[in-house]
Order: sequence, then C-alpha cells, then structure tokens
Amino acid sequence: MSPAAKFHPPNGISVVIPCAGRVALLENLLASIRRARSSFSHPLEILLLDTSTGREREQVIRLARDHDAR
Repeated sequence: MSPAAKFHPPNGISVVIPCAGRVALLENLLASIRRARSSFSHPLEILLLDTSTGREREQVIRLARDHDAR
C-alpha cells in the first residue's frame, strides 16, 4: 500500500488541526489522539494545517512524523 493510500479512511475519521506554531499544545493534542486511537477500530487520519515558520515549523514536521500525521 502506498503511503498516500493509508490516508483515505473509508468509514473512518479525519481529524484536521489548524496550527500556527503552538507546538506544546499540538504535542499534547496529538498524544491525546494517539491514546484515543488505540480504542478506535476504524481508520483515522490526522491532517495538520501549519502556517508557522523557522524552528516551530521544523518542530511541527517532527510531531507529524512522530504521530503518523501529515
């Protein structure tokens, strides 16, 4: 399965998170979603809409990678 294919959940949930450099809050939210995901049997995708720049942008990219988000 291609990486893009796993992000189109039939009968699943898409979580869209707008963020603008709120890295600490985003990290807590993604951790909460990860915990909830363990009890959810359907596909789940997490989409981050980020407008931050510089160091904060790099941190958001790392969080996306660490939490299986895009």
